[in-house]
Amino acid sequence: MTDLDRDLETLRQAPSARPLDGLEARVWQRIEETQRPRGFVFAGAPAAIALHSGIGAITLALGLAMGVMSVPVTQGNDFAVFSVHAPNAPSTILGGKGA
Repeated sequence: MTDLDRDLETLRQAPSARPLDGLEARVWQRIEETQRPRGFVFAGAPAAIALHSGIGAITLALGLAMGVMSVPVTQGNDFAVFSVHAPNAPSTILGGKGA
């Protein structure tokens, strides 16, 4: 017999540190407890969904309002070189007919 065999035999004959009676029943009980819906979350789910939807809608509206308000109002573009009226075109600036 090797040392490993002797150690395993000693371990097999030693009493269990924790009783294993009813282990399976306790495991299934804990599984059922974790899968059972909790009263507060289940009862408050519609309110939580409505609250989050409302917050999302307000955030979206504020974002759109800030985006629209932050766009600068521009006048016409004076650098339209290929248009009929181009006051900044080189030919106009160098003495051609223009504005």
